[in-house]
Amino acid sequence: MKDFVGEKIGVGGLRNTVEQIGVEVNDKEYVDLLERLPFDENNNVFRNRLLSTLKSYKGGRVDPNKLKTLLMNLDLKLKNREMKKVMQKQTAGGEKVNIKDVKTFVEDTGITLTPKEQVELIKNLPVDDEGNIHERRLIDELKSFGGGTVNVNNMENVLENLKIKLSDEKVKELSENLPADSSGMTNFQTMLKEIRKLTGGKIDAKVTQKVLGSIGIELTDKDVSDLLKRLPVAGLGKSQWQGTCSDIQNLGFSPEHYLKEDEEEGKEEDKRNLGA
Repeated sequence: MKDFVGEKIGVGGLRNTVEQIGVEVNDKEYVDLLERLPFDENNNVFRNRLLSTLKSYKGGRVDPNKLKTLLMNLDLKLKNREMKKVMQKQTAGGEKVNIKDVKTFVEDTGITLTPKEQVELIKNLPVDDEGNIHERRLIDELKSFGGGTVNVNNMENVLENLKIKLSDEKVKELSENLPADSSGMTNFQTMLKEIRKLTGGKIDAKVTQKVLGSIGIELTDKDVSDLLKRLPVAGLGKSQWQGTCSDIQNLGFSPEHYLKEDEEEGKEEDKRNLGA
């Protein structure tokens, strides 16, 4: 497969294309994927290059029921015996959790949610037709969820349950840096932010422009620079996007801003046409 020939995909439609190919990515993985792709000056990338990148990409999840579709899109041919082994590995690597068992699953990870937060989490989970979600996807959703508290004395178990690997030294540093109440409880998102600080993640300005462009927000280089200075934590997870959008609005930019501009431009054009 030649990487730089054939159909091109714009950054705005990239995530949908990835899902159609058969790979599901969370917000953080999506940003990571953007960093790996060589976009042209118009923010387009060859579909063949995307496929080649996905072949070696370590992130994302695959629904076992869509595995054949993915392999076909990636032009990978397996014998029936090989296909069976891959299917077994996929199933073993991501057990399903029924929507009815989500509350127990969350409690077992060491995260405490209020009744309102439980309802909010369950309402927004991407479950299948039978009300199930893969365990790994549920963990990703928990990491990007805006609520919850954890006990600092149970930190190691929480990290292990969430598949977050830190050295003993960093776990100790994390526990010491987290603000806790009299019961030893700390905000779950605060814990994740501290973890990101410890692991030293950074946001690339060009990638930020591409991500914002994909949701209809276009910023100049200076605007992006000002925005990055305002962001308190590296990483663009779901919870961080809420703060990011707030910072964008503080700069005077929002999707509504551009819709209003388009509307005004349309009115001006109508006036010119009528005048002609």
